[in-house]
Amino acid sequence: MDLEDVKVLLEAQDKTFKTALDIIVEQLKSRIQHSEETITDLVKSLEFTQAEVKELQNEVPVLKTSNNDNKTTIEIMKSQIEELERRTNYQEDYNRRNNLRFTGIQEQPGGESWEETAQIVTKLLEDKLQVPTMKLERAHRIGQANPSRQRTIVARFEKFGDRETVLRNARKLKGSGIYINEDLCQASQEIRNKQLPLLKEARNLRLPVTSRRGGLVVTSQCPGVLVGGGRLAVVLELKGAETFLQLLLWALVSGLLLVLRLCLLLLLGWMQWPCLLLVLGQVLQLHPFVAVLMGPQPMSGLLVTFEWVAVLCSDNQ
Repeated sequence: MDLEDVKVLLEAQDKTFKTALDIIVEQLKSRIQHSEETITDLVKSLEFTQAEVKELQNEVPVLKTSNNDNKTTIEIMKSQIEELERRTNYQEDYNRRNNLRFTGIQEQPGGESWEETAQIVTKLLEDKLQVPTMKLERAHRIGQANPSRQRTIVARFEKFGDRETVLRNARKLKGSGIYINEDLCQASQEIRNKQLPLLKEARNLRLPVTSRRGGLVVTSQCPGVLVGGGRLAVVLELKGAETFLQLLLWALVSGLLLVLRLCLLLLLGWMQWPCLLLVLGQVLQLHPFVAVLMGPQPMSGLLVTFEWVAVLCSDNQ
């Protein structure tokens, strides 16, 4: 191979190399251009995202304010709903105030008419409770008939005073399996069920207790004295009083007030000397602390009784 052939061969190789290099350069340029376009798009997207983030950041305080407003509105609506429920329950209880529920009364086979149910209730009141004849607006059993149990009777009295008289005499049915209770709405009934442990605890403390709408009433009576022809009474309302110590504290306070009043009457000369020994002898018996421990202590010759009433209410609501 002579020199010319080598020269031609080298020129051909050089041309081929340049062609390949040009192709590679063009590919690199294309890739770089594509990368630049991609980067540009990413930058634009990032700028758009940053703009959106900034816009959202500006909206966050507005959303927080709106959320707080919504919370306030919700709380107001909750309070309004609770108030409406309270009023509704009160109205329902008020509409039932002349009603009583009788549980455990034998049901006649084959069912009863309203007139027959009213006669059964009237006979129970006269024979068992020994109360005067009372007029019932209506009396009926509630629920589906079930041979395995006696349905409850709901009786509506024409007069509220008659209903109260029956409720006060319900203790005469103790041991008979018949129970008389107030006719309450569902919410009030649930509150009463929650108070049953407190009711049992109070009775274990030998306190005469009864259940009333909205709470448990503890009524204790002990001997009193005539004071200026009037009646000496102390009424205490204990909210959430669940311990015997709290009861004793209020009893001590009421007893102190009683002693101070009696001393004042003695100093003013409103009582004659023959009554002095009687008054001093009754101070301890008048004391509510003794009434709690000993229960009622009737005494002849005294025309007025000292009443101590404590209303015990639980916290749910």
